[in-house]
Amino acid sequence: MTPRQFALLRDRRREEMVQRELIAAYTTTAVINFAANPPKEGVRPLDFMPSHPKTTAFGKSDAQLEAESNALIESLRAAANAAGGKTTWTLTS
Repeated sequence: MTPRQFALLRDRRREEMVQRELIAAYTTTAVINFAANPPKEGVRPLDFMPSHPKTTAFGKSDAQLEAESNALIESLRAAANAAGGKTTWTLTS
């Protein structure tokens, strides 16, 4: 897998994650705000989205996570160049 493919895959995964979180956040917000005993101040969907830029799961902003991802991609490119550009990567889980 090339660094560009890795970056595109990472971006697509992030978009899918945000979409799933958004659906769950709206559902949770509706249940809480329209419950038999709702809170005095209604809750917002962003309160239930851990990947929101101000409240990422790792306590880092999107910019910090993006910078770390880009640093990883650059190190992979450097390794590929050092190996003569013939290195390929595959993602394993």
